[in-house]
Amino acid sequence: MPRQEHYDFLARSGGASRNKRRSNWSSTAFLVESLVLLFFLIACLAVFTQMFAHSWQASSNASRLSAACVVAQNAAEDFEANPQGVQNGAFDVNDADGASFHVNRTVESEATAAGTMYTVHIAVSDDTGEVYSLEAQRYMEGGAR
Repeated sequence: MPRQEHYDFLARSGGASRNKRRSNWSSTAFLVESLVLLFFLIACLAVFTQMFAHSWQASSNASRLSAACVVAQNAAEDFEANPQGVQNGAFDVNDADGASFHVNRTVESEATAAGTMYTVHIAVSDDTGEVYSLEAQRYMEGGAR
């Protein structure tokens, strides 16, 4: 069949309009599928953004807690070295990263027949509240060492 006759046949049989309808349907289906995929992508991005924000917050809290633990352990080591020289009170400490902490120490002593039991309660706080606390004890025979 020559070319012109082929096109005339399509025009007479309604093939051209059928092809046009198919073309409209396939482009509509493509647009609907693209919109569904776009909404799915947006939903995934929202979930991942929330997960990353939560993990950043958890990391920040863990870093703050770790720094407060180091500050409290340093104060406890000072107490362990010389429990008689450590006094009740509060002081401020800056860690290596520049975070500022407030340390509150409460020292108690209990005399026994053979020596003295010293107990210290150390509370480390920052601008959000108490971050970490610990209690340490040291026994000294004869009351002095």
